Amino acid sequence: MMIARGDLAAEIGFERAADMQEEILWLCEAASVPTIWATHVLEDLVKAGSPHAAR
Repeated sequence: MMIARGDLAAEIGFERAADMQEEILWLCEAASVPTIWATHVLEDLVKAGSPHAAR
């Protein structure tokens, strides 16, 4: 599961995004589903060839 915080906030509002992100993480952990918190992942991957590029 990839949690795209910007997309999540656009759907449910910025006020609730952090709480919902935590809830999704807990549910995925309980179900043994690998989870990524995406913040500029695609952009970094395209620009630097790594999803963990330094800013």
